[in-house]
Amino acid sequence: MAAACFLSLLPAFPRLAAPLPASLSPAAVCSPFPRRAVYMCVDAAPTEGRRHTFGPLAISEAMQARLHAAGYTHPMEIQREAMPLIAEGRNVVLHAATGSGKTLAFLAPLLAQPFEGRGVRVLIVSPSQELAIQLAADAQPLLAEDAQLLLAISTNEAGEREQEEALLRPAVAPRVIVGTPQRLVDLLISPKARHLVGGIQAVVLDEVDLLLPPSPTRDDQPPRFSRGEPSRSRGRGEPSRGRGARMGRGGGERRGAAQYIGGSIERRLQSKRTTEYLLESLLRNRRPGKPPPQLVSCSATITADLRRRIGALIGGDGKKGAGVVVTAAPAHPSPARLKKYGVGAVQIPSTISHSAYVGLPSGELSMLKVVFEEHAPEAPLLVLPNGRSVSKMVAALRDAGFDGAIPLVEALGVPLHSDGGGGGGGSQAAMLQGRAALQRAFATREAVPLLVTTEHSARGVDLKGVDVVVLLGVPRHLEAYVHLAGRTAREGRRGRAVSVVTSDEEQLRLDTFRRELGITIESVELKFL
Repeated sequence: MAAACFLSLLPAFPRLAAPLPASLSPAAVCSPFPRRAVYMCVDAAPTEGRRHTFGPLAISEAMQARLHAAGYTHPMEIQREAMPLIAEGRNVVLHAATGSGKTLAFLAPLLAQPFEGRGVRVLIVSPSQELAIQLAADAQPLLAEDAQLLLAISTNEAGEREQEEALLRPAVAPRVIVGTPQRLVDLLISPKARHLVGGIQAVVLDEVDLLLPPSPTRDDQPPRFSRGEPSRSRGRGEPSRGRGARMGRGGGERRGAAQYIGGSIERRLQSKRTTEYLLESLLRNRRPGKPPPQLVSCSATITADLRRRIGALIGGDGKKGAGVVVTAAPAHPSPARLKKYGVGAVQIPSTISHSAYVGLPSGELSMLKVVFEEHAPEAPLLVLPNGRSVSKMVAALRDAGFDGAIPLVEALGVPLHSDGGGGGGGSQAAMLQGRAALQRAFATREAVPLLVTTEHSARGVDLKGVDVVVLLGVPRHLEAYVHLAGRTAREGRRGRAVSVVTSDEEQLRLDTFRRELGITIESVELKFL
């Protein structure tokens, strides 16, 4: 298994190492929300089973031990502001810059509460298999020993059979499910599973702008951002249930590199709303008299229009129905030139340096060699446009001397759907081990592979050691550039985003992004290659 080569690496890199604030009160912890003029105070007085705090969140001694074991010692700003609201059961929209800590902001409060009764209690929806594996790997260490987690993604027949058996296991049915929309539809919207999902307490939509893409528009120009709000974008969402994506097999997810042929993925991402169907079905199957589940929506790019659609989806009358918007200031002060956008007035992290290497399509691999020679990345990530074949690019890279090139899904141990054999090739444990091994490799900068993936699959991927992210081409939409550049400089670190530009159209698009984001892009001319 491809992931096995990373399992001997050094122990995991600690996420946070600062001590708890000395001023933390054991009796009550208050968290101000100046942007919304809201003040939340969580009573943390010692009670049975709840004797500790994690920032403003009251937690049990066991949960505190699990957080510390996972490397979390105190919350980041977005976590401090969001956790009390989520713990209270309110709908929340997390809109903050990439790498600001949104994942723990919802995991800690949702997993800290005791799970009563039988059945699924927390459902986390991800637009890609890669992000689903990451979210499951982050959630697993925070769960109590008697609470099972199920990773629901499309793998091979053995892996999918394992998921079905784990869901319907009478004694230890999962309390937390993390998965992609279509696979969740396949598993949950069936007579056998309906009794297990009728009591779901919370639903998380991670990278919500991909899960709930807007309808196509006639305008195919890159979105322009005004002072506080971006315009509507196109071509974003989760893969849908088309001809090549059967309902019974977790369709719409990756079936190997051949899925991404030409520009068809843009149309496919627009055509269906699998997430909407999933949520509507869950609401219809609620137990009588039970209120709708709590909804937490997350992304670094959230518009007012998206908030309205989220609100309408759960029965609200407008954007306020989506929940309270929670944002956070950047880890480092931002220069005035950086523009703000979205409902949380977010800026691209100022710790990212931007470069563009401009040349001809025929010189693409030669340009990549120049990029790697000049920047000498220790932990790189290479991102292809959605229409490019990852497997073909990996083969070309290896022929060109990039021996460490490997598809991200292969490094995570995700088998092709056509691999119908048994064994651990599609097992949840194997994929979570693959994810942990990658995290260790990038954190320690030892035996780091050159990961290759697509724009869609790169969204949300959090490998904190990535020092250079290379975009082979310029994304079609500004939001995509924000997310992809944000794969580096995680949690206040420094990093570089390099775009390999091979056409006048891409160069114009990147120049538009530069103006709209207020960033500086160093340009390197390589048309002689």
